[in-house]
Amino acid sequence: MPPPAEIQMEPMMIREGHPDLADLLDLAWDLGQRSPQIASPQLDPVRGAVARLVRAMNCYYSNLIEGHNTRPIEIDRALANQFEEDQHQRDLQQEAKAHIEVQSWIDEEGGLADIGFGEFGVREVHRRFYEALPPHMHLVTHPQTQEQLSVVPGRYRENTVQVGNHIPVAPDEIQRCMNRWEAVYANLPARKLPIAAAAAHHRLIWIHPMLDGNGRVARLITHAMLKKGIAGVEMWSVSRGFARDRDRYRYLLQCCDQPRRGDRDGRGQLSESSLVDFTRYFLETALDQVNFMSGILRTDDFSRSLLEWIRSQPDIARGDRIIEQILIYGSIERSHVPGLLGTSERTARRVVQSLTDHYLLTSDSHRAPLRLNLPLHAAQAVFPSMVPGNAM
Repeated sequence: MPPPAEIQMEPMMIREGHPDLADLLDLAWDLGQRSPQIASPQLDPVRGAVARLVRAMNCYYSNLIEGHNTRPIEIDRALANQFEEDQHQRDLQQEAKAHIEVQSWIDEEGGLADIGFGEFGVREVHRRFYEALPPHMHLVTHPQTQEQLSVVPGRYRENTVQVGNHIPVAPDEIQRCMNRWEAVYANLPARKLPIAAAAAHHRLIWIHPMLDGNGRVARLITHAMLKKGIAGVEMWSVSRGFARDRDRYRYLLQCCDQPRRGDRDGRGQLSESSLVDFTRYFLETALDQVNFMSGILRTDDFSRSLLEWIRSQPDIARGDRIIEQILIYGSIERSHVPGLLGTSERTARRVVQSLTDHYLLTSDSHRAPLRLNLPLHAAQAVFPSMVPGNAM
């Protein structure tokens, strides 16, 4: 008789006293120190705009991990409810918009802070994502039987599946596994979350509770766990690191699927040494992304480069003073724009509309102050290392 489901995925945490745990704690401490300092204080007025940009970047790279290459400009258009006529590209846009909306719910509305990281939180993330997609995107083909199956938002799968060489738990064991997952990870103190997030990430993918969307949901849950444990997480994207070496990310996840290799490999069913390797990779990747974004956000290069790019674009060059003022003060009243530009109200409205058409301005209403929006395609032009230039 096979062991109970809650034993099959042990160890859930790297045990106290493991010889590598001290090094992992050092990496986690370093991450906790660097992440809050990621952005220059001069960027505080537009911190929200940077966070929105990172959400779009996170979505872009999460899509790449899933094998979906959505161009930055298409993501920007999707956020403005401008969808392509081509059905395939339109589907990718809707998928991207849904992903960003769920992360916005996590970041700005604190959704998971209210309901927690337990199994209900996992189902809620999945429900919100799939309910934002059209019905035809709920259909998936079973890889073994070729049967058309329907993904029910927020509901655990009712079919046996295989993912590569891994056969996730049977449908009737999912609830037990998710209860165990919740018992271990949902109520940890913040100081333990950076290390625990790596284990939780793999174990959730290992359970594979949903018929589809498990990788995306796991990365969103991981983001939420890191956000609870570390300040500044909304300013960088660990998915960017995963996507830059997708093969290694997948390989290390697959290694964690392997059974224990002898008496020196922990006491659970699964390999503890592989979990240690993935946790080290996870933390080093997170640190690398913090350092990457720090290089962009901790210098005056950010504002200068953005303004230089705007001035190089004939359609929006006249709006550089508007963006410059917002970078300093966070917003600008619409009534102040004609005086700032030294133009008539009519001309000022045209300049504002041009910036809006290029997704560089946002506001809560047509009378509300203007704020900065940082579209992904502009970031790609200003900071090519954020998004590869061949992703146009």
